[in-house]
Amino acid sequence: MIVKRIFHLIKKRVINFGKLLPAIRYSIKVKTRIRGGAHVYLHPVVFFKVILRLFSAPFFKLDSICLPGEQGFEKKLNGLIRGRISLEKIDGRRFFDFDTFKVFVPNFKNAENVILNDFREVYLDDVYAKHFLMGRPIKDNDVVLDLGANIGGFSLWASSQGAGVKCYAVEPHPEIGKELEENVALNRLEDQIVRIGKCISSKNEKLRMSFNEDVFTMTRISSSEGTVEVDAISVDSLVDSFGLTKLDIIKFDIEGAERIAIAGATETLKKFKPKLALSGYHLVDDVYFLIDQLLEIQPDYTIIVGSNMHIYAF
Repeated sequence: MIVKRIFHLIKKRVINFGKLLPAIRYSIKVKTRIRGGAHVYLHPVVFFKVILRLFSAPFFKLDSICLPGEQGFEKKLNGLIRGRISLEKIDGRRFFDFDTFKVFVPNFKNAENVILNDFREVYLDDVYAKHFLMGRPIKDNDVVLDLGANIGGFSLWASSQGAGVKCYAVEPHPEIGKELEENVALNRLEDQIVRIGKCISSKNEKLRMSFNEDVFTMTRISSSEGTVEVDAISVDSLVDSFGLTKLDIIKFDIEGAERIAIAGATETLKKFKPKLALSGYHLVDDVYFLIDQLLEIQPDYTIIVGSNMHIYAF
């Protein structure tokens, strides 16, 4: 098991180093777009984080030196989130009480510790709203697409941001999806949050999903590896299937499949130009690749990349 783990790390290290030239190439393309008038605003630390990750991941996290003390600070904030766990129970289960909504502590291994990071990012770090104007990307009657909904942390928050907000929460894993549905029912939001039990891809197909028992939020989609077979659908097909006449914001947090999802969202981005909140750190060359990909499809986007390596487009 240890040998297999070491081999996997070495293999990933080689793959990451092989992305050095593509990362440089796409960073040059993005800079060329900026000189040509594209509205792209990158925090100065982004370039250094990308380079440090290319030369260190997955053995070390050298990019953390760009923000000294950040990990210790995050642990302290996680303690604030842990403090939201109620002393009471509902149906025998512990839950987080965030005043406007509640979330069950998931029934997975290490679930409490794992979910603290996610909740801290959404509810304290504001990672999906930070660089939108006034920090308020969602308003009354908005339509939201939550890609990588997991147990519903973002969808529950989004539904609390305005009256009549409608969320389409994409979570393909059956056990995680069950937790999501229970949280929706707990908050009586069945009319506002719709769970979609499929995964997102560039086209409609069958894929396989693997489940990380130690970190349940890190499910992976593959064409060949995984214990669970799932249906995949493109964003364009999903939008058509629900007959959506508007789409105001898409949140992407799908463990490195963001570029695949965007490839299947071409017509949606052109037609609706929804606000986008993307995780730009799952793959070491993600941030520049995703910026270039988005501008190729929808050149009218204004794009901001913060020090947290999240991408905001509007």
